[in-house]
Amino acid sequence: MGVALDLSLVSDLDPLGEALDAGFGLFAGAFPALGPPPPAARVAGTVAELWGKLGLPRERLPELVVVTPACGAAGASPAEARAGLTTAREAARRLLDA
Repeated sequence: MGVALDLSLVSDLDPLGEALDAGFGLFAGAFPALGPPPPAARVAGTVAELWGKLGLPRERLPELVVVTPACGAAGASPAEARAGLTTAREAARRLLDA
């Protein structure tokens, strides 16, 4: 089981931390789905920063988090969707290697 969240809308970290600690996965909407995506390093930094605030063990991040674009991907053009998925994949690799 898991939860999908637009990280820019997360204000109360306690419920998220409790869910992750209980073994829920997180589909982390870490960047806007429309328009050109930010650099993968910035996206990875956003996810890593949130994880640090949650205080969970760093080694659990790759097993519990999937980096995704945030809400609105249904309105993305094929080129935007492709660029977003490429960025998400590269950000996830950066998190795995960190």
